[in-house]
Amino acid sequence: MPIQRHVLAELEFTHTHMIQMDGDMPEFQAVIELPDAASVYMWASPTDVPDEFEVLYVGKAGFGVKRRLRQHRGGFVNSGTGRKNRALLTEWIGSGRSVMVFARVSASHLVFGTEVSLYSTEEHALCDRFLPRWNRANFPRAADVPHLPPEQLHAVPVVPHLADPQVFNEAADGDETAAFYGALPAEKQIQFAQLIAFIERIDPAAGQKVVGEYADQPRGYNGKPMLVIGKISPSGTALTFVGRIPLVDDEDYPLTVIFPPSALAQGIDPDLVAVGKKGTWRPLSLANFLQNPNAYLR
Repeated sequence: MPIQRHVLAELEFTHTHMIQMDGDMPEFQAVIELPDAASVYMWASPTDVPDEFEVLYVGKAGFGVKRRLRQHRGGFVNSGTGRKNRALLTEWIGSGRSVMVFARVSASHLVFGTEVSLYSTEEHALCDRFLPRWNRANFPRAADVPHLPPEQLHAVPVVPHLADPQVFNEAADGDETAAFYGALPAEKQIQFAQLIAFIERIDPAAGQKVVGEYADQPRGYNGKPMLVIGKISPSGTALTFVGRIPLVDDEDYPLTVIFPPSALAQGIDPDLVAVGKKGTWRPLSLANFLQNPNAYLR
């Protein structure tokens, strides 16, 4: 369904990116950056009518649009849904039409005494109003991890069973975890699921929540959204943690897990871990950790 430019302005949407093809890969070219806050966004294409756009896709971004678009970029390669979106964009742009990203930082509301972002509600409302052409409710699940040949699984044999299929939906902000997971390559998806299963074995009663802005983490992981597995209060606060999995994976800051100081094995080789200012630590090699966690944990 089309949307007019003046309606975009009334709804406080900003043109943040152009989607352009780089060979056979869609790329997001930044026009302006919004704050890294819970937001909604749409992919929209100009029609033949001046100042009118066809709404192709609506999404939500719990930790900012820039981060979510990076996840889309990974999903174009690693996720079934992402590959379908890539094919749709490739065909659409290849036919001579352009695609723009419009986004807005979502409103918040006081709910049960807590200020809550309405980004999920706004996403649903936008879908209901504009009926975007490409939207599908098809979030990845841990059970969807592809089964690799035995020779490829050999580097991460310690946890034979993947995480519960509902683990992402049960966590607060589970959609953020699902989006991160879906953008990972297959081997990293397996490691991510194994980490969840491993931490849950340490404390089967632990809850889950996505939390951002932690400080004093091992170098490079401050301020990154993390899936926290630990004791969650009735109000939703993460009180203690068994393990934190930063929702980041790139060349400089790879997929990892962060443990509390009390979990570090005595006498461990310091070359095996990176330690933050307050003692939280992570294994420098995730594959080595998954092969032999007892070498790291007390």
